[in-house]
Amino acid sequence: MRSNEIVDTMRRSLNGIGMELIVGRRMNLKEILQNEMSSAADNIVVVVRGASGMVDKARAAVVDMGRIGSEKVITLVGESFSW
Repeated sequence: MRSNEIVDTMRRSLNGIGMELIVGRRMNLKEILQNEMSSAADNIVVVVRGASGMVDKARAAVVDMGRIGSEKVITLVGESFSW
């Protein structure tokens, strides 16, 4: 997120939904997916929308998690754009 105003708005809009907002640094997608896979009781849906490079990194992280092998299904929904 680029500004705290956006963060505050998102927190209010998504109240009650499990989420993590990260400001000032990039997310570690592999770590986040590993944590979600280990704690999820059911299948997982990863939704990513952003620059094509970010969507590609998310796709690679999802593929890596799928290669590890799991009973859970990971579904990726991605939308990319350019500036």
